[in-house]
Amino acid sequence: MLGRWLVHPSNSKTRSASFRNRHRSQLVGGCEGPADFVFMANAFHGVPDRARLAKAVGAALKPDGQFAIVNWHKRPREETLILGEPRGPNTELRMAPEETIKSVEAGSLKFIKLVEIPPYHYGVIFKRAAL
Repeated sequence: MLGRWLVHPSNSKTRSASFRNRHRSQLVGGCEGPADFVFMANAFHGVPDRARLAKAVGAALKPDGQFAIVNWHKRPREETLILGEPRGPNTELRMAPEETIKSVEAGSLKFIKLVEIPPYHYGVIFKRAAL
């Protein structure tokens, strides 16, 4: 589930969005204007049509807007321990960075950067492709 668009009055030039409580297919319909930045953490692995989501995010971004995804590395869940307990999605749902990049690029966003987020995550940043 995703949520609603929020505009923070403290900085009228920057808009931020929270998409909790809204279905991912309603992403664009929930926005009141183009976004500078869309952030998704620990959820992309569960999206059934990743290219469609990437297209929706691209449509919601300003021309120079960016989309960042934080994902669990493709490692067995039993190896990703926090406080001695396995954490994160089931092993079969986890995606390698290359899989995430390929899925989002299929939705017409352009890969910018891959960053490591130790000990178990990575982040991928994309920008809206030129029209």
